[in-house]
Amino acid sequence: MKAMTKLPPKARWRNPTSGRVMTLVFNRILPTINGLLRMHWAKRQREITNMQSSILYQARNQEWPKPLGKIKVDIAIVRTHKLGRKMDAVNLRGAVDKLVLDNLVKLRYLPDDSDKYVEWGKVEHLVGDSTRTEISITLSGEQSCQKDS
Repeated sequence: MKAMTKLPPKARWRNPTSGRVMTLVFNRILPTINGLLRMHWAKRQREITNMQSSILYQARNQEWPKPLGKIKVDIAIVRTHKLGRKMDAVNLRGAVDKLVLDNLVKLRYLPDDSDKYVEWGKVEHLVGDSTRTEISITLSGEQSCQKDS
């Protein structure tokens, strides 16, 4: 049997799905980071667990590659009517970081949720036919074969 050669620790390879956009859709407006911090710990844990199962279900249905490598995250808040006040982008990104990216790390789709692997895109507020939060994840060209130590 032929011996397998190991890749060097910081080996990089070209991702064949570069530019692929994967979308997570939640049929509600996600809580902000301030809302998460004010929640009772048990309710917050239920929220995180529910998000984890929803992310896993959507990722498997869309056949996401594992690991994703470096990604860009765009957020769209869609409401049925126009509101005078928009949600704070930094506050919303914090909630997406806690609810979505932490779960992507836990499910091993991302090695880490640091700036090395995640680039933040735009936050949009749109008027549509139903209230929902859409999180678009775009793959970059390079992907790390393993987590750098």
